[in-house]
Amino acid sequence: INELNPDAGSGDEIEAIKANKDNKGPQAPDVVDVGLSFGPSAKADGLIQPYKVSTWDSIPDSAKDADGYWTGDYYGVLSFQVNKDIVKEAPADWADLLKPEFANTVALAGDPRASNQAIQGVYAAGLSSGAAAGEAAGTAGLDFFKKLNAAGNFVPVIGKAATLAQGQTPILITWDSNALAGRDTLK
Repeated sequence: INELNPDAGSGDEIEAIKANKDNKGPQAPDVVDVGLSFGPSAKADGLIQPYKVSTWDSIPDSAKDADGYWTGDYYGVLSFQVNKDIVKEAPADWADLLKPEFANTVALAGDPRASNQAIQGVYAAGLSSGAAAGEAAGTAGLDFFKKLNAAGNFVPVIGKAATLAQGQTPILITWDSNALAGRDTLK
């Protein structure tokens, strides 16, 4: 089974399908690992084929396409992964990220235009401000990151375990599973 780049953002994985759509060679991906919101659009664009796993009947209807074009099999919870060698007191909530002591420390683990993880980081920031779910939370999230940037706290690079360890992005907004993997490998 070929997954071209399992560490790529959702948008990049969809682009790999588009780029290799008529290619039957080894560079054509067999599977992709993308955010749940990318499944319906990939189906609508004719980029994926149906496949029902052996446990299909046990998957809730809300986490799968009725025809088998996509299914959600796991999820992540956003977390603040912190390099404690640099940031002595971790932020407790989103509002803390705006404090002066977090100058030049906060990064997203992806580009929000192509990464579900980063999109969800922006959305979660909006929800944290009290915005209602939906478009309001997205707009509020963009406003939050505008404030974060104006405060000098946002680091405009794609944060990864390596940038966290090196101190370039001492606070990384990332899925909890990625943060736990980093914790276990970056000691």
